[in-house]
Amino acid sequence: MLRDVKPIFTCAISKSEAKIVERILVNVLPDLMAHHVNITPDMIESESEIMVPEALFLSIIKAAENLTGITCEHGVG
Repeated sequence: MLRDVKPIFTCAISKSEAKIVERILVNVLPDLMAHHVNITPDMIESESEIMVPEALFLSIIKAAENLTGITCEHGVG
């Protein structure tokens, strides 16, 4: 199942520091590589949605929450 991670990044950007996107992407880089997925900061700005496998979606949520210290509504379920 594919899930949209754009809302997670949007939330993190609105509630954290300027380089949070890069920090999240670096944190999940091994997972991105394992799933053969490429996400860039430019994509996050320009795309209306970014669909990824469920396991990668969960990794990105975990990284975002750990790095920002906040929980974003991400529509789980």
